[in-house]
Amino acid sequence: YLQSDIGDSYREVQEKVLGGQQVLFSGTPCQIAGLKSFLGHDYDNLITIDLVCHGVPSPKIFRYYKEKLEKKHGSKIINYRFRDKSTGWKQYSIAATSEDGTIYRKKASQDPFIIGFLNNLYLRPSCHECRFGGTRSWADLSLADFWGVQNSHPQLDDDTGISLILVHTTRGEKVIARLGEKVYLQNVDLQKAITSNPCIVKPVPGSRKREVFFSTLSKKGYPYTEKRFLRPPSLIKRIVNRLKKVFVG
Repeated sequence: YLQSDIGDSYREVQEKVLGGQQVLFSGTPCQIAGLKSFLGHDYDNLITIDLVCHGVPSPKIFRYYKEKLEKKHGSKIINYRFRDKSTGWKQYSIAATSEDGTIYRKKASQDPFIIGFLNNLYLRPSCHECRFGGTRSWADLSLADFWGVQNSHPQLDDDTGISLILVHTTRGEKVIARLGEKVYLQNVDLQKAITSNPCIVKPVPGSRKREVFFSTLSKKGYPYTEKRFLRPPSLIKRIVNRLKKVFVG
């Protein structure tokens, strides 16, 4: 939900791989593609895992959002979880812990930052033209949420989270085989997973409101922009969305 800092990771991976060490590198699809391009060679002792990525949001927006939260609660945030499951997996929350021990928790559908993220208001423009994610991955394995599992495999759904694993290479197949009985695995129809998680096959579309969002931010500041663009959907819209999930899946 925020871009990680690669730093010297690529060079460190190169040194360890050339030194004969077994290396596991995980990151976003574009980071895996960047690593492979940097190395210029495939190595049997390097395993790569990416995630089915929705896109990378603006760090500036998160900074403004975080500062607003800290000002409101009068304490510095020391821990932030984007996918807290205290309210379940399908209705996950965010949880921000402050220095004074208080915890701000909101369902994702009610939290301003996640609302903007899921509506693609401030993702990097390049994310909308991504060539590296899902079935286009350069990694050995891809991990994703198996959204919609309750429709295709209800017996697996306990609302604690079901992961989808995409295997892209022979090396990835060997990794899965080595897991043995440590994990529960079941083959599934990929198309059923794609239905509820289209990021597997294509990047998310850009928002038509992106330009006016940033223009408003520049002119009016974050608090005003949050009120205008990042409010939870109305009751009517929530009902319509729920009906879509029931009838569309």
